[in-house]
Amino acid sequence: MRKSTGLLFGKRFVCTAALLLAFCGGIADKVQAFTFEKIADTNTPIPGGVGNFTLFNSVIADGSGVWFIGSGIDLYECSFCALNHQSGIYHAQSNSSLATVFEKRSDPRFRNSLIGYFVGLSVDQGDMAFGFAHHGPSQLRYVVNGIFGEVGGTDVYKTAIDHGVVVFKNPGAYASILKNDQGAVSVLVDGANTPIPNGTGTFTHFYRVALDGNNLAFYGNDMYFSLDDGVFYETQRGVYKQINDTLSKVADLNTAIPNGTGFFTDFGDIWVDDQRVLFVGEGASNQIGLFLQKSDSSLEALVTEQTAIPEATGTFSGFGNLGLDTPKISLDDDLVVFQGNGEGVEGIYSLQNGVLLKIIDSNDTLDGKPIVGLSFIGEGLDGGSLAFTAQFTDGSQGVYLTAIPEPATALLLTVGSLLIPQRRRARV
Repeated sequence: MRKSTGLLFGKRFVCTAALLLAFCGGIADKVQAFTFEKIADTNTPIPGGVGNFTLFNSVIADGSGVWFIGSGIDLYECSFCALNHQSGIYHAQSNSSLATVFEKRSDPRFRNSLIGYFVGLSVDQGDMAFGFAHHGPSQLRYVVNGIFGEVGGTDVYKTAIDHGVVVFKNPGAYASILKNDQGAVSVLVDGANTPIPNGTGTFTHFYRVALDGNNLAFYGNDMYFSLDDGVFYETQRGVYKQINDTLSKVADLNTAIPNGTGFFTDFGDIWVDDQRVLFVGEGASNQIGLFLQKSDSSLEALVTEQTAIPEATGTFSGFGNLGLDTPKISLDDDLVVFQGNGEGVEGIYSLQNGVLLKIIDSNDTLDGKPIVGLSFIGEGLDGGSLAFTAQFTDGSQGVYLTAIPEPATALLLTVGSLLIPQRRRARV
């Protein structure tokens, strides 16, 4: 069900796609029209390599095109060894063929590696950062202004780059968030020495680091190991941001859930845009939602377990990528894109100007093939362009690009005449 929410006479209402189709002609159909351009799939030959791609990761939309990490098995060199595979970073510009940026076996900067692999790609206007693993932890590599560099002694799973500055995590006993500015590495947040805002003690671990210019957001906690039972325990956890070198709390276990009941109990994906922070939060009794801390530091619930799934039955039950470092939510100006799921369906959705739309879900077909899985990362959104990966029931997969139009003005104007009351949850 597609919906626009608003307030009228003190009550919340929902405008459904079904009513729009019945009473507004083609208005809703125009809003939900998405076209998809295939960038590469498992029938695409690897540029300069052998055979076709078999796997795609870190799919990114950037002003300079679509970037991704691609892999393929090299049957000519190793017909029995899955580790001896092709792995590289590839780039597709509009109206041009796919190009190889890096390929591990043919590039001495990656030791002409047979078993190494790329991880955690981040791209900003052609500058890039990523990790490369070869017989050990993945080391940070970067390209800024066309100059290649690397930082040893790192263990990089995910990076973030903006205006030539790379942010990554130190995996040490007391984790730190580090900044690499063209080879000069400094500490942004030192876990062992940084007091937890509105908490006690210092951080021990950081996860899900997001970067926008000089603004940083992350999940942090204070964890200790109990010798009594051999178990790690978290005493504090939360979402935090550092804006203009000032560290503050976004939400923690003492933060009331907007439009919900009680306090947050856990946190998932995080994204930062200017001074606003988008995050997934959980609460008791299966509460889960996508929340936004606005520039004035107030919190807003955008989409929750009470929200109907567009063009499907039931409500959302999950968002993003809870527990992992690669975010599946994104925020760009007034456009929110997220991966969500419910009973029997998962999809990628957009929320803009109060209008929630399905972009694509697992009930759709693409290139004539039924979809079994979808995946996008935060950097997959660039302005109104979205790059993502689709997996199909036949075992194949592909990289696709689509444009997200702004909600039609006509759709918003019809809300007043096509309103359905919806129960509003009490604020706590």
